[in-house]
Formats: sequence, C-alpha cells, structure tokens
Amino acid sequence: MILEKLGKEKYQYFVSSNFDSTKIDDLMDIYKNLLVIKEEIIQISRKKDGKYNTDECAFV
Repeated sequence: MILEKLGKEKYQYFVSSNFDSTKIDDLMDIYKNLLVIKEEIIQISRKKDGKYNTDECAFV
C-alpha cells in the first residue's frame, strides 16, 4: 500500500501489486509513515475532544 499526502488531513492510498515484504528497509519506511499518521490522528483527536486516551490507539 502506498500513501500519498494530498494536503492537511487529506491522504490518498494506492495498492502496490509489486510490493515485496521481505525488504526490511521498505517495511521500516512503512512503519515510520504509520507513526507519523498516528501522531497526526492523535493531534486531530485532541483538537476535537480536548483530550486523547493513548490506550485507544491501535499502533504501538
């Protein structure tokens, strides 16, 4: 899966047919991108609620 950031709080996803899950560097890049997305979700949630419960987050 490829993630492209289109703008603030707006993303587009693509499915890559040639992805090789044995390439550790590619997997690490995906993990880093997921951490960035996680942080953005937390920030958006805080703006809406004024609080955020980290126990609710699916990513570790």
